[in-house]
Amino acid sequence: MTSATRNKLIAVVFVLLLGTGLLAVTFDRAATAARSTKTRVQAGLVISTLQSYQKTFGPLDSLDLPQVLAQLMRTDAPKNSATAFSSTIDPAAFHDAWGHDFRFVRRADGNITVWSAGPNGVFEDSPGSDDIRVE
Repeated sequence: MTSATRNKLIAVVFVLLLGTGLLAVTFDRAATAARSTKTRVQAGLVISTLQSYQKTFGPLDSLDLPQVLAQLMRTDAPKNSATAFSSTIDPAAFHDAWGHDFRFVRRADGNITVWSAGPNGVFEDSPGSDDIRVE
């Protein structure tokens, strides 16, 4: 094999490896974007559920996830009511697309923000964090 052929072969391999790496990064970013969208939609559904609960029963006593789920599972709503939460609550819905529990924060106006720790699983209250908050 000549030196020129060997250099061309090295260049081709380099370009293929570079292309594969860029493709992997692109797919990773697309997957993260899809999970972020899924988390925002899921958080919106959770907020709707919490708002419906609070209209029927009043403010939540606690914003700790296990306590929120226990409150939503209450069974004293009328059996034929759309607010009979215990039969419609899926505890899995209270997690983001990465499997982390949502955190709930009560705002000054009394409404609740649903907070996801994002891909890294760490709640960070700083600019540039990967956390997702839905009001």
